[in-house]
Amino acid sequence: MTRNSEDEDKHLFEMGLVYGAILGCLGLIALIMFSEPRLIIACLIFLIWILVFSLI
Repeated sequence: MTRNSEDEDKHLFEMGLVYGAILGCLGLIALIMFSEPRLIIACLIFLIWILVFSLI
C-alpha cells in the first residue's frame, strides 16, 4: 500500500465518522420527536450500517 492511498483511506474514515456522527444526532432527534418503533429500528439499522461501512 502506498503512502497516498493510506492518507486517502484515513480521510475516508474521518469523513465516515463525521457523517456517522451527524446522522446519529439526526437519528436521536427523530427518536425523541417520533417514538414509532419501526422508525427507531430503521434508524438503528441505518446507523449500524454507516458505522460498519466507515470501519471497512
